[in-house]
Amino acid sequence: MDPVTLIAAALAAGAAASLQESATDAVRSLYAGLKAQVARLFARRPGGELILTRHEEQPDVWRGPLETELTAADAAKDVELVRKAQELMTLLLPEEAEAGRFQITVAGDVQGLVQGNSNQVSMTFGQQPPSGS
Repeated sequence: MDPVTLIAAALAAGAAASLQESATDAVRSLYAGLKAQVARLFARRPGGELILTRHEEQPDVWRGPLETELTAADAAKDVELVRKAQELMTLLLPEEAEAGRFQITVAGDVQGLVQGNSNQVSMTFGQQPPSGS
């Protein structure tokens, strides 16, 4: 699944789930955090916040415009946003997550990608350190 599709699916599923009385605090919190992060991303884009609001109300109708806006805002490059979407979908649909449905397909110029829990990353930018140090 590509990151934009995952984020849009998580927003739709989170909106629907958070309306249910049976929704856990974790679901509501993850959805609110995901939505807030997308809203911050869209704040610099004319009409972006309106699309996000409309998508929450009618996800089937506004999915296309939301995905277009997410693509234009480079949401796929926001590792934290993608991670939140994965986490929400895993919480909402654990069986599908276990089957690998929410794995990300990365294309293009990616310089680094880390998925999973408790990972540690060390990055060096610029000149490489001398060998042997």
